[in-house]
Amino acid sequence: DLLPGQERVSRISVRNTGNVRLDVRLFGSVPVTAEHDLAAHLEFEVHHVADGVAERVYPASGVATLRDFATDHAEYADGIDQWTASAGDLREYEFRVRLPEAGDPSLPGDFGPGWSATVTFTWEGRS
Repeated sequence: DLLPGQERVSRISVRNTGNVRLDVRLFGSVPVTAEHDLAAHLEFEVHHVADGVAERVYPASGVATLRDFATDHAEYADGIDQWTASAGDLREYEFRVRLPEAGDPSLPGDFGPGWSATVTFTWEGRS
């Protein structure tokens, strides 16, 4: 659960467990819901973490929502943070999701309990 004004931060590590060098990209999908679509209102950032320092890779600047990410980066061809991963290479990511403050004009007037969002993130590697 996330209350207005709160932020959640999660980290994930991605490793090339194969023995082939791969070009890896991150993309995602958010199912379309008829109503109570929280994805269109959750502020969303992706950071690449190296040596304990998180560097923002999405959005490049400004504010984007989870829905924006899934719309703009829905498949490998338009994935973000392309990197070449040799066998065993590891990359750490940090996701930040923030729900705007109550009364923020970006939230609809009927916002409240029952709103939700689901997202699937995919890291795909191609040789």
